[in-house]
Amino acid sequence: MEKKIAPDDMWRAYLKERIDAEVYQTDYGFVCYTDHPETDSLYIRDVYVVPEFRKDPRTILGITEIFNRARELGRKMVTGFIASENKTYQRSLKNQLNFGFKIRAVHEGNVYTYCSVEDFFLNLEKMREEKAQGDN
Repeated sequence: MEKKIAPDDMWRAYLKERIDAEVYQTDYGFVCYTDHPETDSLYIRDVYVVPEFRKDPRTILGITEIFNRARELGRKMVTGFIASENKTYQRSLKNQLNFGFKIRAVHEGNVYTYCSVEDFFLNLEKMREEKAQGDN
């Protein structure tokens, strides 16, 4: 009997084989990333958030998990890329900047970003404190 592979498992296996990527997935979306020990960083290749959850604060869990993974691996930096043809280009850039990412370069409309693991967690704590003060 032929073994059936679930579509999610097949997709993960494909990404692992093709580009050595890992995927962190929740009910809200996923983050696809690769580890680059030679540059002491993780690279976020893709982020997808299900449209109805895009304003839900729980979606930060995916990015937070990538930074947790970077810390577990001893990486100092997480890098990203926003393609100019991305339909949500402006929102993606705004979100990355809100998380503490900085712009490394812009080339042909594409934005290359980075954030230190330490800065991300400091910024996350600051965001939580501001939210707590706003809730009072």
